[in-house]
Amino acid sequence: MSEFLDQKELDEWLAQRRLSIQAEAIVQRAASAGVPKEDLALKDIEFRELLDDKIYGGEELENKITFFVYKNANKLIKTPFIFIEGGCEKNRNRAAHAILFRMIACDMFGSTYLGSTLGGIFGDMKQNRNEFVNKLKNDDSGVLLIKEFSNIYFKYYSEAGTFFDDFLRYRRDKKMPTIITFSNPIDTIYGNIKDETICGNYLPTLLGDAVENSKNLENNPSGGIFQVRVKKEK
Repeated sequence: MSEFLDQKELDEWLAQRRLSIQAEAIVQRAASAGVPKEDLALKDIEFRELLDDKIYGGEELENKITFFVYKNANKLIKTPFIFIEGGCEKNRNRAAHAILFRMIACDMFGSTYLGSTLGGIFGDMKQNRNEFVNKLKNDDSGVLLIKEFSNIYFKYYSEAGTFFDDFLRYRRDKKMPTIITFSNPIDTIYGNIKDETICGNYLPTLLGDAVENSKNLENNPSGGIFQVRVKKEK
């Protein structure tokens, strides 16, 4: 920087410097939250390309979903649950990382767990499950991403569902957004668990609401749930 900058030039340089520092902090937080380098700052057009055009039937709904993620941050970060399904694991994860990054860019922190990890810990009576749930509750991350949830990771007679209920309800009550990608279609998982308690009582209720919401794609988000359907990788 030149020592002969006038005040206007100095103010502009300082503003650019602040933006650079803020951008670096966001990238660091996103990486710590589990967003891989290739998915950092995914552009809106790249996100829209992930959406299942067969389900949404064209640009109007695809643009609406993309707008909500990229241009409606105040509502996005206040949405308790973001459900991502369909397509392939890679595209589900990319969509989740894009949404997680957008929330982190709104001055939030984040963390990521695999669905298999949560199911394993909640179902293992040798683990200190209460301590783990308290860790999830007290984590100042703000945004939690659960990748590739499936009911197959939850054991019968393990009380896993009770612990899953506990922290999901807590997060909603505290207005802490939770992003979940599903390894199978939501209606399939709902059909598997709606009459069971293996995953608790709260998640089946949420999935039942999601199944109903999906009948009217125009009304998204609805009931505290924002749903995203992606396509398979070409």
